[in-house]
Amino acid sequence: MNTLNDGYMDLSRSRSSAIDWHDGEHFNYKARTSARRSMVPPDDVSDRRLTESDYEQLSRAYLRLRRAFLKGAKEVAPVDTGYAQVAYDCWIEAAEGDRPDDVERCKSEFENRMARVEELADYGLQQISEPQVPEEVGPYMVYFQFDSTVMTQAGRDELQRAIADALAEPNTTVQLRGHADRSGPVDYNQRLSERRTQTVIENMSGAGIDTSRITSAESVGETQPLVPTDDGVRNPFNRVVQIDLM
Repeated sequence: MNTLNDGYMDLSRSRSSAIDWHDGEHFNYKARTSARRSMVPPDDVSDRRLTESDYEQLSRAYLRLRRAFLKGAKEVAPVDTGYAQVAYDCWIEAAEGDRPDDVERCKSEFENRMARVEELADYGLQQISEPQVPEEVGPYMVYFQFDSTVMTQAGRDELQRAIADALAEPNTTVQLRGHADRSGPVDYNQRLSERRTQTVIENMSGAGIDTSRITSAESVGETQPLVPTDDGVRNPFNRVVQIDLM
């Protein structure tokens, strides 16, 4: 069972049926990404237009979710953890859209799921003696902060996973493709994607991966967005370097 895929597909259908095509496609992309067993982070509060009160509440919820991840929640309570993340994203989208009924519904679901997750996570972490291996590995999606070569926390986690898998499989080659979102000039975004790709190369090299294994390092700027958006639109899923091990 892939709870992220199921949950995000439900969100995508809900927003699309409400003629909210932007968030419908946003959640559809999250569903498709999770179906490939690639990391799908919760939405960052900085990527949503929120009131001060919503920003504070959702920032606390985001940190609560991240702490649970670090305590092993995805391994010991995968279903509740997955639906807690989906509920968080439902909550933050509804808050931005100023739909109070949906905010209360999604927030309640988040709180209920997190209560079960936190009950198990501390205890469960001690029971994990071997890392949990996903059914498939890659592509690895290394996400970056807005207008920056600084990775998000989810991006750093994903890069470390890619590095560990590359070191464990020394006969594989590495292919990279850097992207930027469409919120700036084309030339600027091209250079930004190149700098992001170089950041990933430097991190992989510093971790012991010989650069001769990197057979392709392409940067496409905003010209090939993973999530289609209009020009000038920010999208965190287009601020990414994709890593493939071949």
